Parts: sequence; C-alpha cells; structure tokens
Amino acid sequence: MSSRQISSFGVLLRQFRTAARLTQEELAARASLSPDAIAALERGKRRTPRGATVELLADALGLEAAERAEFVAAARAASGAEASAAGDAQRRPWWRVVEPTPLVDRANELDTIVRSLATGEARLLTLVGPAGVGKTRLALVAAAHLAEDRGRFPDGVTLVDLAPIRDPDLVLDVIARGLGLLDVGGRSALERLTESLANRRQLVVLDNVEHVLAAAASLAELLAACPGLRLLATSRAPLHLRWEQTLRIAPLPVPDLSAALPPPDVLFSIPSIALFVGRARAHRADFAFGEQQAPLVAQLVAQLVAQLDGLPLALELAAARLDVLPLPTLARRLGDRLQLLASEAPDRPERQRSLERRSAGAMTS
Repeated sequence: MSSRQISSFGVLLRQFRTAARLTQEELAARASLSPDAIAALERGKRRTPRGATVELLADALGLEAAERAEFVAAARAASGAEASAAGDAQRRPWWRVVEPTPLVDRANELDTIVRSLATGEARLLTLVGPAGVGKTRLALVAAAHLAEDRGRFPDGVTLVDLAPIRDPDLVLDVIARGLGLLDVGGRSALERLTESLANRRQLVVLDNVEHVLAAAASLAELLAACPGLRLLATSRAPLHLRWEQTLRIAPLPVPDLSAALPPPDVLFSIPSIALFVGRARAHRADFAFGEQQAPLVAQLVAQLVAQLDGLPLALELAAARLDVLPLPTLARRLGDRLQLLASEAPDRPERQRSLERRSAGAMTS
C-alpha cells in the first residue's frame, strides 16, 4: 500500500482491518480499545487519533514497516488538518473552549471539587455516578476554573480521556503521552512520569476511568511518587484507593407531581425543568413555556426521571427531539425512549449520542 497517496486515516484503517480479515470487535479486542472507538475512527467521526491509539492499532493489525509508515502518516495528516482548522492550540487552551450550553445546578458540587483540589485536601478526587449524569462536563468546568488560576497548578492542567482504552496496563502510557513524554530508552511509563512530575504541581483529569479500574494500583504508585500531583477522575465506580475521595453526582431535582404545580416562573427554578427548557430553546428558539406547556413539561421531565434516573443526558436528548416532534407527541412517545432519545449532533461524543448503551445495568453500575 505504500505506493498510494496517503488516504484518510479512517479509510486506511478499514482497508487494513479488512485485509487482516478482522471485524471491528476483533480488532478492538486485539488493540485493547472499544469497538465504538474503532467504528468512530472508520466513519471519520473521530478524525484525529491519539498517538497511543495509532500504535496500538498498528500492532494489532500486524503492519509491516511500509504499511506502518503509511498508517502513521495518515494519522499525522489528520492531526495536522485539525490543528490547522482549530488554530494555534497555545492561543486557545482546551479549557477556554466555550460550551454551547450552560452548566445547570451544579454550583455546590463545583465548589467542592475546586476547593478540595486547590487546597490539597484531595490528592485523588473521583466523581462517581451513572453514565449520562454529567460527570465529564462537571469535571471539565472545574478543571477550567483551576487552570485559569495559574497559582494553583503552575505546571498545568492536562485532560486524559480513557474511554477508548480497555487494558489497565496502558493507562500510565496514555497519561505519559498526554503529558508529551516520549517513550525513549526503554523506560517504563511510571519511571518517565515520576521523573517528570516529582517536583511539579500539576492536575491531571482522567475521564471514563470505569473501563480500567484495575489500573488503580498504578495510579496509587504515581501519587506516592509525585507529591504535587492531583488527579480528578470521572467513573461509574470508585477506585477504592486510600488516596481517594469520592463525590457522588446525583440526578437533578424534579417537580413534585403529587402536589399542585406552581406557576411557570416558579417551576422554571427547578433544575431539571430549567435544563429541559433551556435545551429545548437551543433547538427551537420559539419554544414557549407558559401555563399551557408547563404541565406537559413537568409530566415529561418526571417521566424521564422515573424511567431513566433523572439523567441530564436523557433530558438533553429529549429536548433535542422537539425540533421534529411537538411537545404532546414527545410526551406520549417516551415508551420507546431508547430509540427516541438519540442525537445526531456531530460535535457530541459518541458515548453521549444515545441512551441505547445506558439501559438498566449500565446506568446503575
């Protein structure tokens, strides 16, 4: 394949996988990645694979030298195009990217996270809750607050997404790559991280740790060797380390349908109602919330809470359907909620586009 022009990374990945006679699931298992990550890369929904992901895939595919070079070149070309479109990353750090929607009713949790990490009260703080409850968004907002205050973590705030990883032994390698530490001299990731972070005051945000909970012991070693390091993790379950403090992220409060509903302006002060109405207006600027709509919205929100644990993601996905369904129809069709509550927004992470993978067991894990 080396004689061809460089193909897009997704196309090349699919071609190499097909040539190796592997399904997406088989390749994912070999590379210790998730099938969703493979699918997203092949469809171009994730255009800029991380260096660690490229290496894992190249090894799993058994690529020869020329094929590997082409594979890596395609990944670098994708990263270069993305960087060109986004501009100089040094001028706009990740924490300054403006979210399209505001964070609703998490002020107390936000204050707790910032205080615990800024004062050193917590070396490892884990935000625990079901998928879709808003752990990632809350962690990013808290990290942004801490990143802007350079006195708290003068050596920086780094985001590491562990969602594509399934092998706990790779977690420290992924953190090292996220910090820009190259694998030279055959030294372990723990050695490289310890040398780099031993005298630094740095915050690392570890998103989606639930996939690699067995890496907890390695994280404990890292914390023991680096006194200025703080970790902020998101997970469906605690890591159960002595270093760890946990903060459970609960579903949003909802209206009480057993009592008479208050006027719309009072009802709007309830966080779940405010979130739904705000997201509804993001999709339909003319969405009205008056005496006529308030009971339907309250009923719909309460029904979502009862069926789906009050997850903010469920409320967001339901509000998104108002661009094609009238409010009364949406309220009636919640019985088919897993199919109904899906998003096609290309800028939403794959795991946040549907509740299909968050039914019963997944949501309570």
